[in-house]
Amino acid sequence: MCIRDRNRAERTQALLSRLTIVVNTSALHSLDWRRFFILVREGRQQIPRHVLRSEFKWSGFTPESANDLAELYHHLWVYKRAF
Repeated sequence: MCIRDRNRAERTQALLSRLTIVVNTSALHSLDWRRFFILVREGRQQIPRHVLRSEFKWSGFTPESANDLAELYHHLWVYKRAF
């Protein structure tokens, strides 16, 4: 379960919850990666880096892994907006 943010779009919140509820925090499984990329592709709004990092830490990721995933999300979102 992720932290509910009233300002976050409902679809984005659902996708983030779907990822953080079942994610394998020690080693991302291919299904985890799929959920991550769906979050980027289908999310209605960008989640700020610091908020996403907190969500991942709260879900059980190490601070380093949470930071890496938040950075990857940010870079993919920038790429998505370019096209």
